[in-house]
Amino acid sequence: MSLKFLPHLLLALLVCTSPAQTAEPSRKLMPVDEAVKNPSFFLFRAKLQEAVAKKDAAYVLGVIAPDIQTGFDGENGSAAFKKKWNLEKPDEASELWPLLARTLAMGGKFDKDGSFQAPYTSAAWPEEFDSFEHTAVVGENVRVREKADAQSAVVATLSFEVVALAQSDAPQEERQPWVKVKLPNGREGYIRQEYVSMAIGFRAYFEKKNGSWVMTAFLAGD
Repeated sequence: MSLKFLPHLLLALLVCTSPAQTAEPSRKLMPVDEAVKNPSFFLFRAKLQEAVAKKDAAYVLGVIAPDIQTGFDGENGSAAFKKKWNLEKPDEASELWPLLARTLAMGGKFDKDGSFQAPYTSAAWPEEFDSFEHTAVVGENVRVREKADAQSAVVATLSFEVVALAQSDAPQEERQPWVKVKLPNGREGYIRQEYVSMAIGFRAYFEKKNGSWVMTAFLAGD
């Protein structure tokens, strides 16, 4: 072999043996709703959604399990649920209605034991992504803006993708108007809260007990 080709050969070997880039790829998480697979649950959920839309506290309290899980602080049960969501006085405003309405509207999946979990972003979350450090875009062609401002420049558009979070207080996303994310190319931007959903965000669990469907948990966190 001629020596004049040696530098080119060494360069080729160097490229082939260099470690690959480890940038995390984006991941699609498409909406799924398995409620239709069980007619009794499908009807139950439809009635519950109607009650939530009407802010019918009596109906909701009538379809929760006596030992419903409301969080991870040890206070569970129907009385704790009623107190936590300010349902003791039906005329009072409650944060439950928009949170539960959104949860029920976002599909979900049945587990092997027949229970149902909503929304789909929690029930179908891909295990390879840390649920504390990522969120799912729940719309098509969702704008990612340079700043937390609706008039700010658009830096990207995303459709039903899992993206990394770029802020330490990410688990509180439900109470923030904007969520800061980190794109696969490393660039950061902001998405309106209503267009993202975390696996550890508010979620509901349902089971059929004694022939009737009940909500056994409504909580956020882990």
